[in-house]
Amino acid sequence: MLRGLSRYWPALLAVLLSALWAILVLLVLDSRVAETVNLADAASESLIALLALSWIAAVVHARLGRQQALPLTAGFVIVYLGAFQDVLDEFLATDSLAASGLENVGIPTGMFLVSIGLLLWSRSNQWMVHQLSQQKDRYKSLSDRDSLTALYNRRYFRRALHTMTVVSRAAQQPVSLLMIDIDDFKAHNDRYGHAAGDEVLLSLSQLLRQGLRENDVPCRYGGEEFVVILPATARGQAEQIAERLRHEFAELKFQPTPESSIRKTLSVGVAELTLADTTRSFVGRADNALYAAKSDGKNTVRYLPAVHVA
Repeated sequence: MLRGLSRYWPALLAVLLSALWAILVLLVLDSRVAETVNLADAASESLIALLALSWIAAVVHARLGRQQALPLTAGFVIVYLGAFQDVLDEFLATDSLAASGLENVGIPTGMFLVSIGLLLWSRSNQWMVHQLSQQKDRYKSLSDRDSLTALYNRRYFRRALHTMTVVSRAAQQPVSLLMIDIDDFKAHNDRYGHAAGDEVLLSLSQLLRQGLRENDVPCRYGGEEFVVILPATARGQAEQIAERLRHEFAELKFQPTPESSIRKTLSVGVAELTLADTTRSFVGRADNALYAAKSDGKNTVRYLPAVHVA
């Protein structure tokens, strides 16, 4: 029970100080009953005192940091005492310097402390909001990234492709797609293990990050398949980019065991967006071109033109 009461010590302290101050005014100071009492002033000053008391309890319940709670609590206690003194003055005429000082100086001082506390509270809230915003952006970024390669994942790819097709058509600009697959990746994994397979995936992801333009969007589509959105890129330039990536990857050496040094190759399918394409048919044509590259012996780039049905 004592532990529970300790949470309300500012409010209890304010009440205690108010009671002591009233006793001092009544018994020690030279006081006399006022001939007339302004009930409106007494009611408004009592309301201020009660509001200050409620704010003290609110500050305690909010469990603010010490830096914010101390000036807020001290300020509201001083405002409460000043308002309480004003209420007493409506009933008791006092000429005490202490009472006059508390009334004239206490309330402005208390409000100054409250202002400082609110400013510190506001800054603390702004910092917390900034931190939460950063965490939200970080989690959103993580949800859009592949955990191994740190490239964009399939979910992000679908959103980006939809946006890119809309923008390219509005601007009447071409957009192309590369569907990339690491040749014989399953056999590599089965023979050398998943760690060796991850090394190949990471090497390709690094090549894509370094070998593409700033506006290109490389994504891990799934497993050993990757896809690249090439904005403002027609078929011819897309094929050149694909061929360069295929050649550079074929030059990389991997050493899955101390005794072995091997090279890996890529098959790439290329598609250019047409007016008749949906995002699904666009991806489907790139995937069919990849299948054609695989069927032609792998380690090659293939483009399949769109088939228009009359």
